[in-house]
Amino acid sequence: MGMQAEPNTKDLAKNLIDSVGPQRGRHVARQFGWYGVVAEIDRMRAKEKAAAETTPAQAG
Repeated sequence: MGMQAEPNTKDLAKNLIDSVGPQRGRHVARQFGWYGVVAEIDRMRAKEKAAAETTPAQAG
């Protein structure tokens, strides 16, 4: 059974990504020792990357 992040962890990860971006968000989370938030940011980034790879590029 996979580990799921607490709702507050997900909210904090999303807030950090929205506020300062994923790289700085990870850095801030590590600085505070919020390793669950770091893992959640990584999961969110992986999910976005997978979605981008499966979405066909739009012709423009």
